[in-house]
Amino acid sequence: MRHAVICCCLMVLLSSSPGAAELPELSDIPGAEAGLVVMVNPADHHDAARIAGGGRHVVCVLSADAARVRELDQAFIEAKVHPVADAHRWWDPSRLPFRDHSVNVLVVEATRAPNLDEREIRRVIAPGHGVALVLRDGEWRKFRKDRPAEMDIWLGWQRDARGHMGGDDKLVGPVNSYQFLAGPRTARFTPLVTERIALWGGIARDPFSGVILRARNQHASLWRGGDFSDGRRLYLLSRIGRDGIVPVQDLLTGEAVPGGLALGEDFKRNEGINYCGRRWNQVHSDGERIYWTNGRHAVRAACTQTRERLWETTFTQTVEQCASDGDIVVVMLTENNDHPIRGMFDAHTFNVAVAVEGLDAATGQERWRNTDVAGMPSNFLGIGQGTAIASTYLVGPNKRERAQRPVSQQGAGYDQYAANRMVAIDAATGKSRWVRRDFSDIDDYNGRQSIAIQPGMAILVGEYHVNLFDLASGRTLRTITVATDGSTSGHGYEGQYHAVTPRWYFKSTGAAALDGKNPPDLRGHRLHSQRYDTRPTPANGMLYTEPMLGTLHAHNTLSIAAAMINREPSKPLDDNQRLLVRGRAEGVADPLLRDWPTFRGDTRRNAWSSADAPAEPKLVWEARLDVATGPASARTLQQGWRFNPNVPGPLTQPVADGQRVLVAAPDAHRLDCLRLSDGEVLWSAHFGGRISGPPTLAGEVAFVGAGDGTVSAIDLADGKVIWRFFAAPTDELILAHDQVESVYPVPSPTLHDGRLYVTAGRVGALDHGVWIWVLDPRDGRVLQRGTIGAGAPFRVNDILQVHDGQLQLFGMVIDPKTLALSRAGHVRHGNTDTEAPHPIPDGGGIRGGSTWIRPSDQWMGYNNDINAGVVIRSDGLRVDVHTWNDRYLTVREGGRERIINIPHHPFDLVQSVAGAGERLYLAGEKAGKIRLLIVEPATGSHRHVDVDSLRPSSRGIIPDGRAVVHRIEGIRGHEADREYVIPDGIAISHGTIIVTTSAGRVLAFR
Repeated sequence: MRHAVICCCLMVLLSSSPGAAELPELSDIPGAEAGLVVMVNPADHHDAARIAGGGRHVVCVLSADAARVRELDQAFIEAKVHPVADAHRWWDPSRLPFRDHSVNVLVVEATRAPNLDEREIRRVIAPGHGVALVLRDGEWRKFRKDRPAEMDIWLGWQRDARGHMGGDDKLVGPVNSYQFLAGPRTARFTPLVTERIALWGGIARDPFSGVILRARNQHASLWRGGDFSDGRRLYLLSRIGRDGIVPVQDLLTGEAVPGGLALGEDFKRNEGINYCGRRWNQVHSDGERIYWTNGRHAVRAACTQTRERLWETTFTQTVEQCASDGDIVVVMLTENNDHPIRGMFDAHTFNVAVAVEGLDAATGQERWRNTDVAGMPSNFLGIGQGTAIASTYLVGPNKRERAQRPVSQQGAGYDQYAANRMVAIDAATGKSRWVRRDFSDIDDYNGRQSIAIQPGMAILVGEYHVNLFDLASGRTLRTITVATDGSTSGHGYEGQYHAVTPRWYFKSTGAAALDGKNPPDLRGHRLHSQRYDTRPTPANGMLYTEPMLGTLHAHNTLSIAAAMINREPSKPLDDNQRLLVRGRAEGVADPLLRDWPTFRGDTRRNAWSSADAPAEPKLVWEARLDVATGPASARTLQQGWRFNPNVPGPLTQPVADGQRVLVAAPDAHRLDCLRLSDGEVLWSAHFGGRISGPPTLAGEVAFVGAGDGTVSAIDLADGKVIWRFFAAPTDELILAHDQVESVYPVPSPTLHDGRLYVTAGRVGALDHGVWIWVLDPRDGRVLQRGTIGAGAPFRVNDILQVHDGQLQLFGMVIDPKTLALSRAGHVRHGNTDTEAPHPIPDGGGIRGGSTWIRPSDQWMGYNNDINAGVVIRSDGLRVDVHTWNDRYLTVREGGRERIINIPHHPFDLVQSVAGAGERLYLAGEKAGKIRLLIVEPATGSHRHVDVDSLRPSSRGIIPDGRAVVHRIEGIRGHEADREYVIPDGIAISHGTIIVTTSAGRVLAFR
């Protein structure tokens, strides 16, 4: 399905202002005040620099001339707006290299883009609020397009007041491409999506381009439910006070609405809204009214405009659930049952549903009462299509479990409430249309997790299946298997993490067609790797995801949200066009054993050096590098790493030879070369995209992969480009990490056996997958090419590893002859002390220069057991290092384990580990200082060196001049407002230990 083809009229409005040849001020054009600006073949760079300098736009300039692209980038660097303003090559003069609907402002001079037609302009601009400015005949003309009626929005955990996970978007389908990737600041929030805003917590983005519109101090929402919107205002339930006052903001501007929303004194923080039992969605709005319950015996309503109380209805039973649709409000009533529930939770009491009542939405008066419900409710009351659906699940063992019990126990008292049922109620009369009882033969117990209502269908989502029923009769239409990949086995939450549209069922691992026509394999359309507890949000013809750890970039463990679409990838470029800069590198040579030329030291990623390293290291120099990235830096780009230990800092891990240290500033698109002896910056080189990993050194040449889809050979003498190769399959661009970059970024290349291995792409299952190139390192000539395509397992692109003659890419073995996935399958990882070494764990993410962590439900550093990393010594012995129980360091060598007792916990956070000789060097943070811990496992001796940190400011200025505290809560709970100063990488070269930190510093110890 290609949702770019939409039925909309193009409105052409001629500007009547004097001096029409001058570009209009974007702040004067509704919808163009912020977002992604694309300028096609402009005559000069001044307009782009001015727009980027305003701080509310990300600007991308397209030029067909490669030399012109370099000139523009240099001009932006000198104007101090790079990379907020960035230039990219325009390959096809008849096509714009952007996704459908993804551009907020398109600026085109008709005479400079004669092959660009109106249909292509219309394709890329955002519907409703996007605008194209076309200079023709000396006048600027404004083009807009209507928003398709088939697009929907999503205003809360369950979309809206209807109380179920059903949306109305008819354009969304199984995804195969990225629309944008949200940057690393985002904490874990369920997105709220409207026509103009995609909101993750306090971070509001344009829903089509992903550009940040505002960032505000915001507490973390409940991890399910929480904040909601009525389409115009945002109600911050996550910040409810003990007086029952909910802060309210204007959804579009973020401005506080005076007075807030008064829920009542009996609706206090940690009482009315709790992640406990069935109180996840107690407050919602249908746009006209706000409804809420106090978790006890009342339902209340207020006007959304004035927020004045309209009515309150009380009951003798407890109000368990509440939902509304039009002029009716339905509530589920329960009474307490003191019966212990065996087979699920021993010795607990739960409420049992006794009735569903329909209330008049305007007055709160009872219209009808239905008593056909029974059993334990949990988030299973919804209304839609003129029907209220109430679902309860059994509170005792299911059929299968009862059959396995002794006969004397079958039918015993604890089975008396085992009455799974689903009741469809006519919303007008309150009469039951049908009742379905006991679905334990379809689903295991504990699987009745959520419902959705779609045209003609009632949908019950369980832990292992999705059951579709005819809405009129209750007849079973279809059953879809949910846990196709085993990732949800054993979890009772699956039904809470899904979304349903008129045709599609979505979960974190894929999609299935409700009508059964050509249903895709859920495993073939994964959104996240090995995670069951994320729910995609269908809106605006896309799927928006919650931020997750370690799912999109293995070598940078990020917390990333994304928007994804269903589209056909563009045709790959001709390979003959790919060598952008031609030259020949004569100084390519294998590095010395005493060098640290690549990520983790060598192509096996062993993190071990043969160089002598000091037993009593001292700080000999430090370099403070410029990591500013233009006007947007105070608003977005560099704030995440200050507070989130799982987000990489402003510098990559270091690499070094006997003369130089190289480190990149990813967000600044810059590579710095420092002298190893004293830290003086010898030269700096800028690139067309983020540099997400360290370069690879080979003699007098450095090989650098960048986010613009290129790999470059750089002369180490002066930083000049020798040759540059475009490795991306196509020229497509998206917003990623708050900057414009290729859909197919290139991580650090790998040099092995005289051949340079380059990977381009993000995920094998999306877009054109991951392309693998083999290049001649001397001149960039193509020797071989392979592809990991959509049929591959859901694996992210990463830095290639070479071990025993095998190419390994994040747990996959690549056949060196064909560059395809080997039939041998996945790498067997060294998870025991005697297995072959492999430092990158399956499903894990590399973090820091010489370490990895395993993504889990615990944030790194939160618990007492912290994986510090793996070192593979020259004799092949694997050494696992982790801190344990607050004051111990555990070192495992082969089959031996040594526990080193340290009087006090050595680190608050430990990020990197490297080995040299018989010593281990761990870099971490302790009490706001950088700590280098030196350990000799053989003797158990240890000592440390502390370095005072340079703390970045905790305040920033967003473009409208308001000061905000850049604070993301929910990262580590009570330490959410803490600024982290973290060592991001470690290298050992020629007796020198080099550490990069999150404060933009490079430290050298000898």
